[in-house]
Amino acid sequence: MSLTYRVDVPSGLIVTCGTGSVTDEDVVAKERSLHSDPAARSCRFELLDLREVERFSVSGETMRRLAEMHAETAEGLRKSRVAVIALSDATFGMWRMYQALVEGSGLDVKVFRELGEARAWLGVDPQVEVSKR
Repeated sequence: MSLTYRVDVPSGLIVTCGTGSVTDEDVVAKERSLHSDPAARSCRFELLDLREVERFSVSGETMRRLAEMHAETAEGLRKSRVAVIALSDATFGMWRMYQALVEGSGLDVKVFRELGEARAWLGVDPQVEVSKR
């Protein structure tokens, strides 16, 4: 899988890193894994680091399904934040679409080009490792 995550329970942060090519199947598998991970359920923040993604082959339909799934569980997502770091215009655009789709659901999503801006928006302690780099 080209999307991997780790959970930092003390900070309430999930750090997801993408590499290489990311497909619809990768996004769905990562979400299923997160939803079944007891440690991840207690987290209120996610940093989705896609800086090392070379090809983002995820359809608009998958992004819409993902947004619908999160809207259905919106009560559990209150005050949750997801910061996405995307360098390519195509990946950035797809996540901006997702941001618009979840607006008003209780899940606060923002897309960034810079790690520092994403960390600041999430309020991540500088001591918390947020990247595999």
